[in-house]
Amino acid sequence: MLRLVFLSTILGVCTAQPYTSLTQDQVTAARAKIRELIVTTNSTDGTFKPFIAASVRLAFHDCVGRCDGCINFNNADNAGLQMVVQALNNLHGSDFRQIMSRADFWALAGIVAATIASENRMCRRRPPPGRPPPPNCQVATFPADFKWGRQDCNPTSSQTNASRVFPNGHGDLKHDKEYFSTMFGFTTREAVAIIGAHTLGAASRQQSGWNGRWVGRRDALDNQFYQLLSDISLNWTHPNVARPRDEARYQWNARAPGEQNNRGFMLNTDMALFRNISPNAVGESSCTFLTCGDSETASIVREYAQNNTLWFIEFAAVFQKMISNGYTAAELKDPTPVPAQSLPSSSSTQSMSRTAPPGTRMSPPDGMRSSPPTRMSPPDDMSPSPPITYTSLTHAQVAVARQDIRQLILSRNSTDDTFKPLIASSVRLVFHDCVGKCDGCINFNNSDNAGLQMVVRDLDRLYRRGNYTQVMSRADFWALAGTVAAVIASENRMCRMRRPGPPGMGEPQNDTRPMQPPGMGGPQNGTQQTPPGTNRTGPPNDCQLQTIPLEFMWGRKDCNPSSSRTNASREFPNGHGDLKHVTQYFMSEFGFTTRETVALLGAHTLGAARRGNSGWNGRWVPRRDSLDNEFYLLLSNTNLIWTHPNVAPQNREPRYQWSARQGNQTNQRGFMLNSDMSLFRNITPNDVGRSSCTYYTCGDSETASIVRQFARNNTQWFIEFAAIFQKMLSNGYADGELKYPTEFPTEESSTDAPRTTAKDITGRACSYVHSVTTPLISVLSLVLLYFV
Repeated sequence: MLRLVFLSTILGVCTAQPYTSLTQDQVTAARAKIRELIVTTNSTDGTFKPFIAASVRLAFHDCVGRCDGCINFNNADNAGLQMVVQALNNLHGSDFRQIMSRADFWALAGIVAATIASENRMCRRRPPPGRPPPPNCQVATFPADFKWGRQDCNPTSSQTNASRVFPNGHGDLKHDKEYFSTMFGFTTREAVAIIGAHTLGAASRQQSGWNGRWVGRRDALDNQFYQLLSDISLNWTHPNVARPRDEARYQWNARAPGEQNNRGFMLNTDMALFRNISPNAVGESSCTFLTCGDSETASIVREYAQNNTLWFIEFAAVFQKMISNGYTAAELKDPTPVPAQSLPSSSSTQSMSRTAPPGTRMSPPDGMRSSPPTRMSPPDDMSPSPPITYTSLTHAQVAVARQDIRQLILSRNSTDDTFKPLIASSVRLVFHDCVGKCDGCINFNNSDNAGLQMVVRDLDRLYRRGNYTQVMSRADFWALAGTVAAVIASENRMCRMRRPGPPGMGEPQNDTRPMQPPGMGGPQNGTQQTPPGTNRTGPPNDCQLQTIPLEFMWGRKDCNPSSSRTNASREFPNGHGDLKHVTQYFMSEFGFTTRETVALLGAHTLGAARRGNSGWNGRWVPRRDSLDNEFYLLLSNTNLIWTHPNVAPQNREPRYQWSARQGNQTNQRGFMLNSDMSLFRNITPNDVGRSSCTYYTCGDSETASIVRQFARNNTQWFIEFAAIFQKMLSNGYADGELKYPTEFPTEESSTDAPRTTAKDITGRACSYVHSVTTPLISVLSLVLLYFV
């Protein structure tokens, strides 16, 4: 028997080999399985999903000290986590043990749970199924990237006897600050942000001694915690809720006047964020909610209470920092994209033909990198085909499509390998498609659409060869591509330049220092440009992690299901226009306000104008694949030398633009169209686009103050741009026509068309691992059995 136990231990250790790689496909498979587990597990009364809060809490408890996939259940602070640990361990052991560590799997579960909770918030109330959120809300899923490389404290068991200290719920603000600074290296603001996770879940008297929900709804990730905490209209009491003969458990209960039930409750460590409490040794405060006065972090609480998106983005950044605790930036790595053809042949990876299931990963189109852009010839028959009715779309199908689109965008390089052209062109495509109505069709007889041929060709190939024609409309596929491209561009920002650090790091707030691009002289803000492919070791301390908060909705209809070509006439903005033209255009086409128009035009930070396409020439800003506020920084930089040349060749229509140079340098720093410059300067161009005043004599336009706001605060612009980009992608559709993906296919889904399931995705992701490990484990088992 001892020999068998010994051999079993050896087998367990042997199967827990060091993890040397992890692909995006494998992560997608794991996400789908974890999501399925979380959303199918209900509370006993069926009112909420207990694994949402439990998975987020587990990620925190595991990462105290170091994220290592182990929990000490002899510690009473870990009470209540047994069920989620058992469920996640069963899933990890059966499907993903050979792919990633348990610590990585738990971290991913925390991200998936936070994502589901952020989908649930919908401005603090769930709309009817299939209905969009109220118009004054913006939908954002949890912007945290998954990295792998965490090590398990014990590959064979998640149980540990290691002693870890958790926050004392009776503590004051000093305790909060010292604990999170010592354990995680958090700043005071980061500590205030992370405690907002208490908007999820509840306290149980049987587990911790405290009792109640922090807020009314326990599975929606939003700023309710801060709104409740700062609500002085409520009646706050400070009872001891401990059972007789138990240690004291003082908490803060909130009730609305005249109500009998609590609106929510707070621990001392929560209340200390807003009120200057000084509890005694057993946790009783010497002052009341009304008499304690503000704590030093009360202003942060009010900020978060007033601006959900601000808290949401800052929480995501500190959550990402939390689940990296105990590891250097070099130790945690991004999953890598692996083309399907690189996997060994097996029953699950052979012959990915056009008859493969919808969402099957296809290799990039042949010649993707070397093929020159060609003008698409019109089809022989452009008459509309009968429309295809799509009745269902699942999160798993969208996840696979996202990964395929991401792989396509990242695999295509410019001829000089300096940027990814499909980033800017995918964002431009969705704008051009959504003028009038998002319908998956482009008129290439209109010169305003010049330069979009390549991205249309590549996306249409992927759409057909990946069998997405059976899953979603082309218009939906293009909208998703625009969303994916914007996400990649937001990951590329790196504080307005590529600095050493992981993808997705934002820039310092209220930083107006001009950034000098490489080769143009001037300071580099203390950093050097990182060459493409260089390993990045960590973000600057003054940056925050965030990807663009966009939610995908489906239901757009193609103008012609059989072709993306149309002869429909659509009007686009006139680059020679003034502010009146710009604001009237976007109001008429999209219903945008003036501020929304200013926010959307910041997309010109991506891409460039080509004389061969539009007649104008140059990059708006030096780096063309990074989504940040550099457009506004350049536009409002009065230290540059601005000229107003006509860049059109002789005997061509004039193309007046605004060119910016630094000092006596000859290279152009960037350029602006009249429609851009009118956002900052009060220009009045004539019929051919020539301004009667210079950059320095025109004076401010009525929107100059908005430009300066966005230049000073990238996060403010980033949030507003995401909201207006989402609005643009819904153009032409009424409330209720666009729907959110579902967990599983709906009952009315067509049974004729095959659907991508979590099992399909998992099979694709795990086939390579199984093909390698199964023979090895079989041989090892035979050898060990011989000694038994």
